[in-house]
Amino acid sequence: VGCLALLGIGLAPLLALQALMAWILLANAMTMGLRLVALFARVKSGRRVIGGDTARLADYKKLPCVSILVPLLREEKVAQKLMEGLAALDYPAALLDIKLVLEEDDTVTRAAIERMGLAANMEIISVPADGLRTKPRAMNYALPFCRGEIVGVYDAEDRPEVSQIRVVVEHLRDAPPDVACVQGYLDFYNSDRNWLARCFTLEYAIWFRVILMGVQRLRLPIPLGGTTVFFRRRVLDEIGAWDAHNVTEDADLGMRLARFGYRCEMIPTTTMEEANFRALPWIKQRSRWLKGYAITWATHMRDPRQLLRDLGARGFLGFQVLFLGALTSYLSLPLFWLLWLGTAGLDFAFWETFPAGLRLAFFASMALGQVVMLTIAYIAAQDSGRRGLWPWVFALPFYWPLGAVAAYRAIAEVFYAPFYWHKTEHGIAPAKTEDGT
Repeated sequence: VGCLALLGIGLAPLLALQALMAWILLANAMTMGLRLVALFARVKSGRRVIGGDTARLADYKKLPCVSILVPLLREEKVAQKLMEGLAALDYPAALLDIKLVLEEDDTVTRAAIERMGLAANMEIISVPADGLRTKPRAMNYALPFCRGEIVGVYDAEDRPEVSQIRVVVEHLRDAPPDVACVQGYLDFYNSDRNWLARCFTLEYAIWFRVILMGVQRLRLPIPLGGTTVFFRRRVLDEIGAWDAHNVTEDADLGMRLARFGYRCEMIPTTTMEEANFRALPWIKQRSRWLKGYAITWATHMRDPRQLLRDLGARGFLGFQVLFLGALTSYLSLPLFWLLWLGTAGLDFAFWETFPAGLRLAFFASMALGQVVMLTIAYIAAQDSGRRGLWPWVFALPFYWPLGAVAAYRAIAEVFYAPFYWHKTEHGIAPAKTEDGT
């Protein structure tokens, strides 16, 4: 397909550009359709909250053991806050099985943890060195050491709500057997750091509090987040746990669960994280995520007919929108900006060669897409309790181009560094939380 595309560009560049625009418009329309469904679902269902006693219902039943995997690499700066957050979880300590997963040569993080002392329910798992060093490989190594019937994942900088484990247990207890995992919300405790952190916070609110709710309502496969996600242990064993080579192992796992006939559900409990507020580290982190999306798409599309049989027509279409649509949106941003300049009156001769209908569709899609996204951002900010971010909703159109830079870097890395994991540094001048810590 790539060779044919290059041949088409060489023989008929204007026709190839028009075909590219048609694909972009189709992908944008499907993505916008998903966002509209998510928006309508949010308006119809209202804001999701947890009642004050919901997390305590499990007190009247026998509680299961819950294992928590915390992969760490050079995280000495946030080790103390991490340990404090894990110790604060409101769940019987004897039923919490916490595995701190370290690379064997990460002596700095190990020393920081050992200076604080390990609680009785915590254990360090040392992962042997290998040519491959990824988070999913470390978790696969540590999984056999877990003794819980529920297995959760936290990141080093996470600060989960104290009642979170009880909420997870209660939800999985009441859910049907085909619900294999639950995904909580993610938010940031340093969103007031700068404009990038504020836009990042809005993006997360859009994704976790609105978009994924629409995905769930449509019963599409949910691309999971890398933290605050909890699985039934038996299902993890059944599907072979994580893909050690995928740098967005979470999103891939959500698709494989769906292919095995399982579902994931969102639960209204929040974990606070540290927003990546510096441009270059942000681009590196986002390029890793988008590279993983590209690899996930390519992996599952090796046999499209089997994927269609596994997911059904609706799931197959949703898979294309979530992965190929996301990549298309970022990669097409430079072209959108260029054609917008043509629409605004800048003299581009090729723009006049486009059919009038295609130009009208482009303009309508661009305008309506921005209105839908900004509306969702406004509602997501409200749902996350961050009305102070409302003025920053209008900064998002200037935030997305960073994603385009990350997308082109990601596609390049697919060819020369497909399994390289860009490590995100944590503990960079964290902001104070609401309680002043």
